[in-house]
Amino acid sequence: MSSFITNKGIEDILKSFLNVSGKNLTIKLFTNRDAPLDSSNEKDYIEAVGGGYSSKLLRGGLWLIDSRNSQAVFEKQVWEFTGPLDLSASIFGVYIVNTKNEVLSISKFKKAIQPFNSGDVLKILPKFK
Repeated sequence: MSSFITNKGIEDILKSFLNVSGKNLTIKLFTNRDAPLDSSNEKDYIEAVGGGYSSKLLRGGLWLIDSRNSQAVFEKQVWEFTGPLDLSASIFGVYIVNTKNEVLSISKFKKAIQPFNSGDVLKILPKFK
């Protein structure tokens, strides 16, 4: 027997998982080319270093749950770099971890991004669907 989750079910799951005050997540940028896998963990990704980069906290309770599209969206996250990353690394995507640093979500960019100058900006809209 197989089953599926209805839109209402997805909405309730997203609300109970993401909109709990104190249940914070962190979004990070990764600099290695590895393709995301279902079995990926925090050791599979190299977090960006240098250039003014730091990971961003996604506070629990602040996600917008969109029941029409069965998704949860957080406010846009903006990184403004102070120059290139260490070793002039490129950014290949983002990953979201829980408080135990366990990878929950991975998004690989279609094209790598490489900040070069002070003032270079990267904007990401965190979303679970």
